[in-house]
Amino acid sequence: MALGTGFEFVYDSANHMTALQELQQQATSATQNVAAVLKQVDQYAKQLQQYETQLMQYAQQLKDAALPASQIWNQAQGTMRDMMSLVNQAQGGQMLAYLQQYKDLNGWHQ
Repeated sequence: MALGTGFEFVYDSANHMTALQELQQQATSATQNVAAVLKQVDQYAKQLQQYETQLMQYAQQLKDAALPASQIWNQAQGTMRDMMSLVNQAQGGQMLAYLQQYKDLNGWHQ
């Protein structure tokens, strides 16, 4: 078919089919690329959630470790008082009498 401009327009069905196949391959490739990117974004989101959980755990550990010095000292003094009480009971009570029988080797043979 001749056009009035001097150009000839020719429809080639083989080129048309090749172009359609190329377009279909490009669309498939683009879809696969988008799916891969979405999968990677999902992995990044999960990783961020894990980081957030770790940060919350670290914050709680810091909070727990930052007890006031007076509270730590009071706990240490309470432990020392408890130990002194046990020592005093052992020295003046039945525990000392019980242990006295084993002060030498003869006590073990009874």
